[in-house]
Amino acid sequence: MNFDLLFHDISWESQKMFLQQTLGHPLLLAKPISWSYQAAFLRVAIETLEKNTPEVHEDFYTEYLRLQQLASLEQTHVYKHYRVPQSDKLISVRESPKLFCDGTTGLRTWASSIALCEWFVHNLTDLSQKTLLELGAGVGMAGIMLGQMVENCNIHLTDFHEKVLGILEENVCANPPANSNNLIVSQLDWNSEADYERLSKTCCPDVVYAADVIYDSDLFPALCRLILLETVE
Repeated sequence: MNFDLLFHDISWESQKMFLQQTLGHPLLLAKPISWSYQAAFLRVAIETLEKNTPEVHEDFYTEYLRLQQLASLEQTHVYKHYRVPQSDKLISVRESPKLFCDGTTGLRTWASSIALCEWFVHNLTDLSQKTLLELGAGVGMAGIMLGQMVENCNIHLTDFHEKVLGILEENVCANPPANSNNLIVSQLDWNSEADYERLSKTCCPDVVYAADVIYDSDLFPALCRLILLETVE
């Protein structure tokens, strides 16, 4: 966002409207992103306004102080909002603000999921009308986004950590798929024969995909074995 261009000779009323349509948007009020991020966003906006306008609307300072106070508190969860490509739809994903929480890295969205979604956009024809299996789905951003873009697909989102599965299920319920797609959440421990057998009864995938699911080299054998099993079947 180019604040210098946006705030050039901006009126008092337009400043207020800017606040209402950004940090005061109903979606952000209902499902807030990180308070520290909001405070940083507003700080840059205020600094730019002070350079480009004779007077900054007082609501900017009031809101900034409020966010600074909130940012000093610990948030147990935050939301991130993503626009579906070539659409006016948004998806909202609840996640942890921490990189590592409850013994797992799976409680937040990583940049690799965004990169995976970019790959989806260029391969929708090959992915539509298929059964798809995601390994290490985490909080579900990639699979939920895929469920908005493809057509007539059964998309199985899997993970093994109990808390991750709980948030994954919540995010899937909050973002119903489009275009006659189905999103199915399942537990899958790559080392568990029982999990694999249970999943194989309902899922015979045409495509298996994953993004940044290996953080420990000891997991490679289990991942390779699982992919080989899916390929053979």
